[in-house]
Parts: sequence; structure tokens; C-alpha cells
Amino acid sequence: MKYLFFILSLGITLMSTQCNSNESDSCHKNIKIVNNSDYNLVISISYSYPDSTSLVGFGERYESFNPPIPNHNVGKFQAEFYGCIEYSMKSKLTFENGVMMLFFFNKEVIENFPWETIVKNKMYLKKYDLTLEDLQAKDWTITYP
Repeated sequence: MKYLFFILSLGITLMSTQCNSNESDSCHKNIKIVNNSDYNLVISISYSYPDSTSLVGFGERYESFNPPIPNHNVGKFQAEFYGCIEYSMKSKLTFENGVMMLFFFNKEVIENFPWETIVKNKMYLKKYDLTLEDLQAKDWTITYP
């Protein structure tokens, strides 16, 4: 038991020292989203590439994690809460196969349909499969549409 506690403590310490708590050129937590659509966007993430049925659900509290991005506006999506996206993707610690899947939804769909129906019927506007190289090439900015 002591050994397990030591390993967990060491792992948490190493993860927390991989990046600063603030963003920098080598440590990103957020992705800039440019919404050129007529919809208010809600974004979901999946860590289980290529399984697009394992979306992180919203329930009634989706706005508390990442607020909707208003139509014809710019916002941010916090994709990593504990460390850096770079570290999580390189180590495949969070993102299986090193791929982040982002799903863009019309806010009205999220508010008017059960989450199970949304996932089953793939009621998203757009799905992005992103590697670390993709995010870097896009300068950490995703434009919809």
C-alpha cells in the first residue's frame, strides 16, 4: 500500500511539474475557437479516438466547464485542466492514440435533446480529429465552419 501511495504521489508530482499553471509557448490548456456560424457553439471533447460514442456528457451543467461560444465571436475551449495539452498528447496519458476529438454542437440541440439521443444520432455540427502537430500548425486556433 505504501508503494502504491508513493507511485501515485510521484506521478502527480511529475505531472504537475511538466508545465506551469499559466499558458506559454510550450504549455497550452486552451484552444482558441473562432465561431463564424449563426449558432452559439457548445464544444465537447472525447479522449477515446476513434470511438466517437464516448463523448464527455454535459447534463445540466455544461456551461460551468466551458461556456458556449456566441455566434460570430471568438472564445476559448479549455481542453486540459491539470497540465499541458502538449504533455497529455505526447504521453498519451489523457488522449488515447495521441488524438483529441472535438465536437461542435448548436447550443439549442444540447438544450433540447437528451444527451444519449445526441450521441446516438451524431447530432454534432462538426467533428475535428486533432493531433498535437495539427494544433501547432493551426496556432492553437480552430475556426468553425
